[in-house]
Amino acid sequence: VEFTVEQGKLYILQVRNAKLSPEAAATIATHFVWEKKLSKAEAVAQVSKEQLEALRFRGFDPADLERAKKSSTLAQGIPASPGAAVGKVVLTSEAAVEAAKRGEKVILVRPDTSPDDLPGMLVAEAIVTATGGNTSHAAVVARGLGKPAVVSCYTGIIYAGDDISVDGNTGVVVKGTVKLAELAQKKEVNLFMRWAAFEQCPAPKLNFAMFEESVSYNDLLVDFYLTESMAQAATGTALSVETAKLKASVHANVAERLAMYLVVAVGGEIRHAKGSDYFHRCRDELNTLIKQFGIQLGGVRGDAQRKSLTYLKSVDVNTQIRFLQLTATVFEKGSWTRAMGGKNWANIANAALNFLSGKLSHTVFADHAFDLEHNNGTVFGKNKMLDGSRELVRYQLDAKKHAGNPTELIRALDKAYKRFLCWTYEGDSKAPPPSPEVLSLYEVGKKLGIW
Repeated sequence: VEFTVEQGKLYILQVRNAKLSPEAAATIATHFVWEKKLSKAEAVAQVSKEQLEALRFRGFDPADLERAKKSSTLAQGIPASPGAAVGKVVLTSEAAVEAAKRGEKVILVRPDTSPDDLPGMLVAEAIVTATGGNTSHAAVVARGLGKPAVVSCYTGIIYAGDDISVDGNTGVVVKGTVKLAELAQKKEVNLFMRWAAFEQCPAPKLNFAMFEESVSYNDLLVDFYLTESMAQAATGTALSVETAKLKASVHANVAERLAMYLVVAVGGEIRHAKGSDYFHRCRDELNTLIKQFGIQLGGVRGDAQRKSLTYLKSVDVNTQIRFLQLTATVFEKGSWTRAMGGKNWANIANAALNFLSGKLSHTVFADHAFDLEHNNGTVFGKNKMLDGSRELVRYQLDAKKHAGNPTELIRALDKAYKRFLCWTYEGDSKAPPPSPEVLSLYEVGKKLGIW
């Protein structure tokens, strides 16, 4: 609060909501309940999901971290996801998975991450990348998984097998093992955490009504990453509750549309299987798809998609999961040509499978799905339920990697659109804006100086 007093009168010159640490946010919310200004539910809603997650994680002992920073700092980057972790450096997703099987705690260090790195990200204690911003793949996935992450830091002096400590709260990476702090014992925080019931996204499901609709995947991408960036930037401010709720709503909608699209696409692609004699390594799975699920071999893609959906719509979620398991196996083990089926389509089927079975949250799944590719480029283009420009989505995905806040993201996406127009020789115009609801909250945050 900035104020002045003139001739006995108090004038408020400027007021801005200060950003609060997670502990401060929980403490203040608890005091408001004690003072009967808020109910317990309202108090929990005032603290963002990111702050709640930060309270769950231990940080480093401050004194030991300062000592290590003075003598052993390896890198300083953007603190993309809170928390603290110690482990051995691995440089590939495959190495992370193998080390985790041996019971080792590892830190995945990459120049950048992609959907292929997801298995390693799932088992790593923390993630460090040389590039990226707050809406990069590594940042979004790490926050969705509740793991510490530092992005946009030089990793050339971090070697495989080294023990390192990653502080996702400050963006520091140091060599060696830093002592973890004792868990917070402050009574307000402990009481608040007993009250806090995390606001969960809806249970994952296939929304078949979405198949009959047509929306732009380019527009979905803008809303998805902008609400992610806004929620991150608004942590501890007056907009923390609104941005968190909007993010949850948008991410649930985007994830359901992407999941439905992937299932539709898989149902069309599986028609290229040539029969069990050519697919001897997955003969049983293919025969089950033919006999039980009634998949169409050959013919028109749209007919095959609708035939699969007609059956899937009539069965429960466990049977839908079984369909995706079978198709993933056939794509993985079948004798496919380069233009059809194969590993890329196994990845697509597995992405939908991991979402529907609850292994990936709405946020992590959607971020993963946007980056998926089939044999002819980006995953889109197989059904009009998600329509748009596949060329533009490449520019959008590249642009969002390095944005640090919502305003930077808007500018980067606008610049990506202009690059796309130049590439397609379609003249110049303003990039499509976010949806009205998202744009409205973005403008409020801009006026308040939050971004």
